[in-house]
Amino acid sequence: MVETKQETSAATVVIVMMLVVAIVYLILAPPSVVLPLLGNFSTATSNVSSLPMRSGVYQITSYVGGIENTSVSSFGFPSFVLYYLPVNYSFSISPFSLSSSIFGSGSYTIKFTGNTSDTYLLLVNVSSVSGAPYIAIYSNGQLLYKQVAVAGLLSLPINNVVNGQNVLSIYNELNGLALYQSFHVSEAKLVSTHYVNNSYTKSLSIPTFLGQGNFYLDFTPIGHGDLHVSVNGVNISSMNNVSDIPQNLTIPQSIIEKGLSAASVSSSQQVLNLPLSIDFSISTPGRYVVVNNAILYVVPPISEKSASVQYNIPIETGQYVLSLYVSSIIKAGSVTFTVYPSGASFSIPSTELRLGSNVLLEPASYFSSAAVSGNYTGTITISSNGLIVPTYLSIQKS
Repeated sequence: MVETKQETSAATVVIVMMLVVAIVYLILAPPSVVLPLLGNFSTATSNVSSLPMRSGVYQITSYVGGIENTSVSSFGFPSFVLYYLPVNYSFSISPFSLSSSIFGSGSYTIKFTGNTSDTYLLLVNVSSVSGAPYIAIYSNGQLLYKQVAVAGLLSLPINNVVNGQNVLSIYNELNGLALYQSFHVSEAKLVSTHYVNNSYTKSLSIPTFLGQGNFYLDFTPIGHGDLHVSVNGVNISSMNNVSDIPQNLTIPQSIIEKGLSAASVSSSQQVLNLPLSIDFSISTPGRYVVVNNAILYVVPPISEKSASVQYNIPIETGQYVLSLYVSSIIKAGSVTFTVYPSGASFSIPSTELRLGSNVLLEPASYFSSAAVSGNYTGTITISSNGLIVPTYLSIQKS
């Protein structure tokens, strides 16, 4: 379709009229209606260096609140299974007979590919014997067994297996000066046992308040076997057959200090993110189900602090939009704002406080006590009965 010049002009007029109506609506509508239309305030970045430091945005460099008594934070992770189990493989050997005389000895050779991490067992069933010959068995040239052959089952562990090709040799060796001696092997079998095992690793980043406090690892193993636990590559415990006994292991301070030396720092410089890599493994045959897993972060009492912001904002007759960005909540609590010189006070209840932006609408009268050169100036003090790490406070006209 080809649009005419007249149609284009008409469309332009309609678009301009719609924009005018929208702008008038935004100006006249109450803030409670306008705010949802302007976007979600909780998407503000926590990186101070990238904040748009426009008028009305004030950086906060101190924590707010404190801890009167020791506080415990728990960082749980899922249950898991550990195992170290044997898997048997067998290689059957066809029946054979070996004889010996003054003219020589008979032998039977078995070649196989071995692995030093596996165990091996040779089973030889001698069904009949003529005379009294020796039965001699060698592994990679080393004598394992030599006795006068008798009917019955021989069970011999092979302890000198190497990675790669191995050779087993069974000989009929002459006993005395007999003209002829023999034995018959009705069944022979080489049994290898391979152990299948797994380990479990959980990586966590624990937000710590200035690196203070102690750390503990809680878990309950159910099963049996030799269990080993390490944190950041350092073994902190080895235990055996501790089924259904809850464990509370202290993570040594040396591990914490080393982890904190490479820790990432939050934008507020108050929170150090401690990297922890927890490894569980079994070194002997066994199996565990490990449940009730958590890292406990125990924070000691922290002296109480408040933060103050010097504001200088354009005069507004309606309301102001305040946004407090919280990068970490160490202990939940309400946050109280006190405005000076008016003395007005308002708060965010602990049940509504969240990480990220916390938005408030407050009357302009709270800030109107001191007007200088067309701006309201004063101080806002931020306090809390919890312990939080705020990044910035924004005060904007609604």
